[in-house]
Amino acid sequence: MAAIDKDYCMSSFLTLRAVLKEGVQFSRRHPVNRFIPPKRFSIKSGLDAQRVIKAVVGAAAAGGKAALSLSGGIDNG
Repeated sequence: MAAIDKDYCMSSFLTLRAVLKEGVQFSRRHPVNRFIPPKRFSIKSGLDAQRVIKAVVGAAAAGGKAALSLSGGIDNG
């Protein structure tokens, strides 16, 4: 059973938007969904970016369903 470590979980979530450490969670009622950071790509041009975005989105939608989350925060101008 996972250990409860609210301080680590909150710090990790606010910093990385994920709890990376194995074996810890916020509470018994709220288990943590594990997140695997995405692979990094070397982008040197706009065409490289387009190629990578097409490949990543294509792979994510290969199962027929995909979702996209866009920030609408105050920092967007």
